[in-house]
Amino acid sequence: MPLSALILALGSAVLHAAWNLLLGRAKDVQAAAATTFVISVAVALPFAVVWWHAEPSVWPWALASSLLEVVYVIG
Repeated sequence: MPLSALILALGSAVLHAAWNLLLGRAKDVQAAAATTFVISVAVALPFAVVWWHAEPSVWPWALASSLLEVVYVIG
């Protein structure tokens, strides 16, 4: 397993635990979720712009996945 894959998996686990801790202690779960999403986009966007080089065929799937995630969280 490449070291980068291990780092990504461990980072994902830490973020997931932090997400659950934040929402578990929040008085307003919807506001906490919205805040977390905004912060996540703000942190991830610069990295995605610099390093993410996706084939054009990926974009419809990425957009559909993003929209479905938004619908899931709102619903």
